[in-house]
Amino acid sequence: MKIKQLFLAAMTMLAFGACTFIPESPYNFPSSGGGENEGTTSDYYINETFATSFGVFSTVETVGNYPWVIDYSTAKATSYDSNTQANNPATSWLISDAVDFTNETEAYVAFEYIIRYSETGKVANNHQLLISANYSGDAAAATWVDLPYNAVEGADWNTFYKANVTVPAEFLGKSGVVFALRYTATTKASTWEVKNFKVAHGTAAEPEEPEEASEYTVAEALAAFTGVAKPAIVKGYIVGSIDDKSIDDANFSGNAVLKTNLLIADNADEKDITKCLAVQLPSGAVRNALNLVDNPGNYKKQVVLTGSLEKYFGVAGLKNVTKYEIEGSSTEEPETPDTPETPEVPTGNNLLTNGSFEDWSGSKPAYWATLSTSNATISQSSDARTGNYAVVVGGATSNKRFASQSYTLQPGTYTFSAYVKTNGSEAGHCRLGYVTITNGVAGTYTYESAAASAVSSEWTARVFEFTLTEETELAFIVMNNKTGNGASFLVDDAALTTANGSIGNGSEDNEEPEAPATGEYLNATFYDSFGSFTTKEVVGNFGWSIDASYHHAKVSGYANGASQDAESWLISPAMNLTGETAANITFDYVINKGDANAAAANHKLLITSNYTGDVTTTTWTEISYGAVNNNNWTFNSTGAIALPQSMMNKGAVVIAFKYMSSTANSSTWEVKNVVVSSATK
Repeated sequence: MKIKQLFLAAMTMLAFGACTFIPESPYNFPSSGGGENEGTTSDYYINETFATSFGVFSTVETVGNYPWVIDYSTAKATSYDSNTQANNPATSWLISDAVDFTNETEAYVAFEYIIRYSETGKVANNHQLLISANYSGDAAAATWVDLPYNAVEGADWNTFYKANVTVPAEFLGKSGVVFALRYTATTKASTWEVKNFKVAHGTAAEPEEPEEASEYTVAEALAAFTGVAKPAIVKGYIVGSIDDKSIDDANFSGNAVLKTNLLIADNADEKDITKCLAVQLPSGAVRNALNLVDNPGNYKKQVVLTGSLEKYFGVAGLKNVTKYEIEGSSTEEPETPDTPETPEVPTGNNLLTNGSFEDWSGSKPAYWATLSTSNATISQSSDARTGNYAVVVGGATSNKRFASQSYTLQPGTYTFSAYVKTNGSEAGHCRLGYVTITNGVAGTYTYESAAASAVSSEWTARVFEFTLTEETELAFIVMNNKTGNGASFLVDDAALTTANGSIGNGSEDNEEPEAPATGEYLNATFYDSFGSFTTKEVVGNFGWSIDASYHHAKVSGYANGASQDAESWLISPAMNLTGETAANITFDYVINKGDANAAAANHKLLITSNYTGDVTTTTWTEISYGAVNNNNWTFNSTGAIALPQSMMNKGAVVIAFKYMSSTANSSTWEVKNVVVSSATK
């Protein structure tokens, strides 16, 4: 934990402890506008740095007495008591003044944060960004909607992560909208620091990909050091350690005093401290394997370390080492083979759908390039490794990604592999990876440790092994790295294998869902979430949402006092109807406002047995349910409606609710209690 600035913390707690907040006059967005994700201070609804005060925010505690404080020029929440070394339960809120979105069409929230020492598996749940349209001073009584920002736990106190979230459409056109940061602790108290909190007109930017680590010798690393932290892979020899608190306390021997650091240099016999890089050894496997107190035999061994090039002991250093390799005790640099060995491609069942790229829907391979994270230009090629087709992945001066649909994977170790080769005379640079997906939104990008490299003129495998510690939804990426200067390359025969993991229930995967023994194939209430349903917007940005107050799914193309063009889909998970001869669907719904005569045309129930992952390329069959617009908010029950006989005995049946509106006509559609069950059991 950081050393507290006790006087400042104490004064802040006295000033803000357990206060009651009454929203002041809501903020109106200036008429000048600010453009997407940019603007001056006056262009923001909220713009607080938290450098010296909370500004338009106030603090509230609903569990414990551990309020947010201003510390290290950030807003900070923690319920760890450094005096007693106790972890205390707490729920602490940082709540904004009300914002007036009456005339707003699109807005986003952005802030920077550090989270440390979180409870395992609870990073997102314990550090929430929330929004409400009915907060009146009682945080516990307000209706809050979670705005996931793919919260991640940091490894140091210097690296701030960026959150960037689009404000849901249901809050636009409203006044009295309030934002909150809610800190929660139960058995373990984390620390959460936040700065540069902004709310502005525009759309949220795509999550940034992590900066690739540059490879250096020690001399190159020292020359590249600017004082700003940057990822780095450094090769050198262990030449000693620092015995005390200063770089002047260098010990050029294998008899170390401290386990927490090393000195590395390009020469195994180096004794000049100005030619050495100080290395911080974080607790755990890295420190246990490398420190000279426990491992004096590591002295003069060559190592390759992956970490962050930043200031350490007041000079250039390498901190937060996450990976290491001890290459040998020889003082000579090992020879580099003329031709790198082709990685061994693991065998086993391929969990990826259409990894051979033989199945195409229009200009895209089925089950691939369905998400916004897939931003590369792709096309079909007959220059295939196996079968008839491969994929051409285009490049540019920025990183371009070819991504799969999303899969939900259970904890375990996985291997993602693909074969690549040049497309013509120039060689693009390839790298494999994945991106986490939350509610259809791309989150954290993770790539194989090997840097992007030029593809060969022969089909060559790239292999990426990774381990998941909790259920995770992600999409797989074949990246055309910007270092390839825009050259395209071919990819074929992608595969995902595992020895101890499995695909979970939440993905659109190539394994048929297990048929239930009870005869009930689907039961979605939409009480507080979509469950395993997904949403897609084809026209406009008016997606389905969960009404947390009335507990149903809803959609509307009415915004800013006018009807808008919209096409929005609510899509079920795949259902295994193998062996089924008759099945029914029932659900409750409301259609209100707009043209009652357009109820059936604009509020469709559809079904398919060959969902491609793209609603526009899938062949759908419409199911009539007698749609009616009663011009009120009373729910209608459809009763049991028979599913088409053509869908029986199929392994992956998907239903969808398709909503449409136009500038001439829009309505609100509310749906709940969707059940698909056997008619024979």
